[in-house]
Amino acid sequence: MFKKSKPIEQTQDEATYYLDAEEHRIDTQIAQGVTFKGNLNLPESGLHLQGEIIGNVEFATAMMIVEGANVQGNVIGRLIHLRGSILGDIDCDEIIIYPGATVEGQLRYRLIDIRPGASVKGAMQPMQATMAKVQDLPVHSDLRVSR
Repeated sequence: MFKKSKPIEQTQDEATYYLDAEEHRIDTQIAQGVTFKGNLNLPESGLHLQGEIIGNVEFATAMMIVEGANVQGNVIGRLIHLRGSILGDIDCDEIIIYPGATVEGQLRYRLIDIRPGASVKGAMQPMQATMAKVQDLPVHSDLRVSR
């Protein structure tokens, strides 16, 4: 049903990204013309989508959605390269949306790059990871400054 593939080379506008690092490993591919119905959970890898998913997707590394591919559901993961479309919420550390791509839903992110020509309809909310870490630090009211 799914095939393991070699690292995927994806040509971008300015550069070529070669996703062969462990943190960006993509072991699962859904081919063009294939529709996957149901929720998809990839706890140790990522996904290269050329077809369609009707359901939620959760992945550990990277997801690449090519032009013409689409997801009807929520997407949660580390890094997403979007050239197709998503009808649902995206919750990823890093989101890159290329010209011609469309998103309808809420976006939660640490880093986002929306290229000219992309379409985003929905609320955008940056994750406040650094603020949460600062708030977790202990408060020392007995500290004194000496001169």
